[in-house]
Amino acid sequence: MTKHKITQRPAFFSLVLSLFIAHRPSYLVMAVATLVASLLSSSTLQIYFACKNRDGLPDPKSMTHYQRLMADAPYISLDAITVVASASSLLVSVFLVLSSVSFLIEERRKEYGLMRLSGASRTRMINLELCEFSIPLALSNGLGCLLGSLLTPVAGRLFAGPAGFPDAAITFHPTIRTSVGVCTFLLMMITCLIGVGVAVRKIGLATPLSLLQQESVKERKVGKSRKIASLLLLIAVVVVGFAPLESVTLDLRSMLLAVLIIVAVYVSAPVLVRGAVSGIGLLFEKFGGGPGLLARQRSRRETAGSMAIALPAMMLLTIVISFLAVMQAGSIGGAVLDLDPLKADLVVTSDTPGQADTIDRRIEGLNERPRAVNSYETQNWTMPESARIVQVAWGDLKELSSSDPSASTPKVIEGSLKDLGPAKIAVNRDSSACNSGSSTCKLGDTATLTDKQDKKYQAEVVAIIDAPKGLPSLPMDVLSVEGGLPQAGNDYHLVTTIAVNAPGDMEPVREQLRNSDFKDVKIETRQAYIDRFVKRGLDGQQALKVMIVGGSVLALIFMMQAIAISLSERSEQNYRLYQIGVSRQSIAWSAGLESALDVVGGTVIAMGGVAIMEASLAAAFARAGIGVEYMPIPAEQFLILAVLLLIIAFMTAMSCSRWTMRNEAQSTGA
Repeated sequence: MTKHKITQRPAFFSLVLSLFIAHRPSYLVMAVATLVASLLSSSTLQIYFACKNRDGLPDPKSMTHYQRLMADAPYISLDAITVVASASSLLVSVFLVLSSVSFLIEERRKEYGLMRLSGASRTRMINLELCEFSIPLALSNGLGCLLGSLLTPVAGRLFAGPAGFPDAAITFHPTIRTSVGVCTFLLMMITCLIGVGVAVRKIGLATPLSLLQQESVKERKVGKSRKIASLLLLIAVVVVGFAPLESVTLDLRSMLLAVLIIVAVYVSAPVLVRGAVSGIGLLFEKFGGGPGLLARQRSRRETAGSMAIALPAMMLLTIVISFLAVMQAGSIGGAVLDLDPLKADLVVTSDTPGQADTIDRRIEGLNERPRAVNSYETQNWTMPESARIVQVAWGDLKELSSSDPSASTPKVIEGSLKDLGPAKIAVNRDSSACNSGSSTCKLGDTATLTDKQDKKYQAEVVAIIDAPKGLPSLPMDVLSVEGGLPQAGNDYHLVTTIAVNAPGDMEPVREQLRNSDFKDVKIETRQAYIDRFVKRGLDGQQALKVMIVGGSVLALIFMMQAIAISLSERSEQNYRLYQIGVSRQSIAWSAGLESALDVVGGTVIAMGGVAIMEASLAAAFARAGIGVEYMPIPAEQFLILAVLLLIIAFMTAMSCSRWTMRNEAQSTGA
């Protein structure tokens, strides 16, 4: 019994090694793709833990309370970015590793069938394949996690910009942590082996004869469960995207719809890819000549190969563009809804102290006195033992008492603004700046505020207010008047709203103010102010660039891997075509056109998913009363990514086809 075990063990591992060597080109490509995925995941997780440990944060004892809060802000932002980036990297790796492993196993169906006929049991074959795949995956994951950890300082600089570190004047210095690299390796290995196990189990359940048979295109049918799941997902997409669900917010509806579309595209991929490739392939067949005909035939026959190449394109374009549209729509929709109640015809803003008196004098000297003028100077203050920054605003008591409906004044909930004065303030009704211990302030409560030097000021609450509508830059946590609180805070900002008497007065007033010798002052119409605020919100979404670049790199790597594996496993078939008279150039062109056809098919499918997303956003905007001119349509990003995928797929297929044919010719001595 002991001798039998001793003789079996070397035979088993020798077989594993021989299979690995026989398919080393395919495994080499898979290893490179997995290495990149591990590198990205490892470096991102290193940045996440560096953020958690506040690497690079200056000594808090040397900073004021406000400076500490501002210094911590980019770390909070980076925390959110790295969580999303890490989750996206791992999810994409699961999808694409499973797809590429399934494809490679599908290419070796006959080999597995012969192994079964030779007496290999299901369990032995599954164990054999798990060990065989574990060798390149373990090596590539280990090297990827090592390189990702070593590149942590470089990754830190890439993440620092979107997180806002340059704006905070803090240098983020992430420290390399060995424990994080080890945990990433284990996490990636579990991810990869789950994918291998799922793919290998499917082959293990098949009979030897079914593995040896080559199914025709007509015989290949999509399972009923997949069809039912696809139909249910389509119904869910329609309901979530277009049903009048008043209780669901725009952001929640859009995010849920994006997830449903992504899952629906993945689940329906076998049906969608086959249909897209067959239809679009007619054009390749008509205009591509012999290589185009061969490309279409192979794409239709090699369903697994088409899926493996089309899937990265589908998932990249659907995930990135859908989330890009959702994030932009959320930013635009929220901004427009916040800004739309603005009553002013002109908005004057400045970040330079000392401009308020000059602006007031210019407005007083206008040829036509505006109907309503409201000017607020704001600064940021803090509260003791609190992680919140509050905005303190100073207004003119006469302007605050205006009864003109066009005035941009706060709405008084309780108390009276006439009581404002020294150590007397009004607070927003949601403010928690008081010392009473309550979550909101009440009349008569005392609020303690600290300026930029951590000097404390106490003031009595004499009014509860709502900030003026349509000015999201003016939350007005605390409202004071001249002499009520000293202007000793941080980040000064001035905003003046002007309501003219008649529409024809707006441009003359604007021109008179523009001709003044103001410094660092913006004078904008209501619409220009809204447009600038919306654009500022979109420009601030720098984290989306990280998502686009990271997702593109992963998708390109896995797409190139699928192409290389496909051509490597098909090298003998291509060489036989060459021997019967097909030129190498035609075979290479056919490979390029086939990969391009698969990518175009995936792009068309992704375009359908994104179109549903855009139609849902348009309907949501219409229901909310937001103009269609604000609809985000990331067509430029979609086109750039699609063209990039197409070009790289074509060039990769051409290069790999020539390389595999040359190697096959050398191995046969031709």
